[in-house]
Amino acid sequence: MSEEVPADSSKRIMSFNTSAELKEFLNSSQNERRMKFAVRVFYVLQWTTSHPEAVQDTGAIWCKNGYYFICNSTLIGEFLNIRPNTINTNFRSHLFTIELSQPQLLLAEFPMIKDTRNWRKRVNHSFPFHSGCTELDIIRIPCRPLNEQPKNTQLVQYPVRAPKLPPRRIIKQVQTFEMPMTPTMKYKYEFKNSQETKEYEKDIEIIFNNMKGTKEQKDEIINKAQSLWKEFGDVPKCQSNIIVSYILKNIDLDVGEKLAPHLTKMLSSDGGSGNTDISFAQYLKFYAQYGDPATIIETLTDFIDYSSKNYVFYPWFQPDLGKINTKIRLLDEDGPDFIVRCSASKIGIFVLEVVENKSSGEISSSNIDFDPIKPSFSIISESHGLVQDKSLKSLLFDRLGLKLKQNVNFEPIIISSYSQQTYSSQQVPSQLSSQSTN
Repeated sequence: MSEEVPADSSKRIMSFNTSAELKEFLNSSQNERRMKFAVRVFYVLQWTTSHPEAVQDTGAIWCKNGYYFICNSTLIGEFLNIRPNTINTNFRSHLFTIELSQPQLLLAEFPMIKDTRNWRKRVNHSFPFHSGCTELDIIRIPCRPLNEQPKNTQLVQYPVRAPKLPPRRIIKQVQTFEMPMTPTMKYKYEFKNSQETKEYEKDIEIIFNNMKGTKEQKDEIINKAQSLWKEFGDVPKCQSNIIVSYILKNIDLDVGEKLAPHLTKMLSSDGGSGNTDISFAQYLKFYAQYGDPATIIETLTDFIDYSSKNYVFYPWFQPDLGKINTKIRLLDEDGPDFIVRCSASKIGIFVLEVVENKSSGEISSSNIDFDPIKPSFSIISESHGLVQDKSLKSLLFDRLGLKLKQNVNFEPIIISSYSQQTYSSQQVPSQLSSQSTN
């Protein structure tokens, strides 16, 4: 069954000039029944951030990064016609948690607040809830009775930390899009051969549970990956050159021959660059980390230095580098000022490591979320809030303002070809040679 997309009320709500208009709209009998609690809170936050002078009326407003928000349960309860105790219960039922903060810091960011004693900083680490969301994103946040919630998702108290961060420091994105993994979620994939299904089921389950996102988001990824995998034979394993040839089917021969080793290595868990058998679990990991093979070349272009002889990765992109070796390389006198690598613990997350002070060895670490369905990158920055871009290079250099030690030519060469001299026309296996290249 397809998910019903609600009519988004954001344009109408943002057109309101007074908090009284917003209150009347949200509390009308029709909207009170139609809108979930989290959606009503979301629209209060969106409107109030554009009208901060009204925060004493609405009772909630986004923090500067658009990820955390502050809330006065009494005030927002009065605004939404909900009792304060019920407000707090609703927040916990929707997996919102409280982060402790110092009163003087709240006053510094929100001087319009008269008394900070009843204001709390809240956040949702389990599901997308930030200023860049749509109403549909918020609707997907489930409401769970407190006795059915995993213990680690109930009210969490965080230590007080004064934000003594340099202006360009990126905030660590702590499991922003993660669903609590207790108990372990299971996913069953059926191959043609039932014995093969049983043999490889555990490997697929491990990958599934290490992917970032909600179960619904993971289901969408695995269903799309499975749909293409069937074209490779619907078997537990296939040769890597079959997948690589599919990816490079419209690419110039000389370019494809240089890109092929990168793709083979990215597909293979052991980092090998030669032709080898790739399991569906390995392929699923590749899909969740880099996106659909049909569009991965666009993503890969961000990482490749086409001015180099063999099209090597840029020095700042080291997908297989571990945390310790990343630090060693960053602190080397001739090392780069930042490195982007794949997360070792969560598939679909890249980690941005930035040198803050080379002499003292200070390095900041931040998560970059990648959407493999609609390829785009996002990160939460203290100075920029939520930042999203289809291009990783654009996100790093144009949006976040990161700099390189030396000038690097980022202009990609033309890699597509309409001639017969494509990589796949020379390398494609027989079972894919008759497939359309559209």
